[in-house]
Amino acid sequence: MKIIKIYEIINNNNRFENPEDAKKVYKVMKSVYFTNDIIMDFSSITYILTSAINHSLGVFIIKYGYENVMKKVSISNIENDNLKYPIALSIKLMNEKYEEEIKSKSIKLYDYFNKNELNNEDGDKLKNQIIEIYKMNEVVLLDFGNIAKITKEFFKNATSELFSKYDKDQLKESILVSNIQNKEISKIIEDVLYNK
Repeated sequence: MKIIKIYEIINNNNRFENPEDAKKVYKVMKSVYFTNDIIMDFSSITYILTSAINHSLGVFIIKYGYENVMKKVSISNIENDNLKYPIALSIKLMNEKYEEEIKSKSIKLYDYFNKNELNNEDGDKLKNQIIEIYKMNEVVLLDFGNIAKITKEFFKNATSELFSKYDKDQLKESILVSNIQNKEISKIIEDVLYNK
């Protein structure tokens, strides 16, 4: 668990409003996001602009979605309404942006292959598409709707090049899956992502 004291990061200033300060907070969060849970501690902060939250916490929400981020990030010491309202508003806006953006990061596997069972050759065909989306967004959503069966080699082949080029911990957060049809598919994905 990593406690990030906003007040200290922004040079003992009690107003979190400056874009440069937001970038500092984002950098500190990014350096630990993939390896630790985070507590954003707003002790001694008396004023916040929504834009400062947008450019720090909000960046993570746009990339990874509210639910994923809030499993890793908690917020403390925001009893003051001057803090609560801008944070709540920012989170709502950033999550709406995420919902819009996730469509552009999504690959509907059934539509892409026009079949419901996927094998290792299909994984080879998919890998370049995954890399292109990842390079633009640092997030890829694989939609398994209507897919009944995959081989372990399919998922390995589709993702192995990413794992050889990019940070493994980050990729575990960045390869998102949805609409999984059965436990077998879920187990294969977990085994590949966590090297089981």
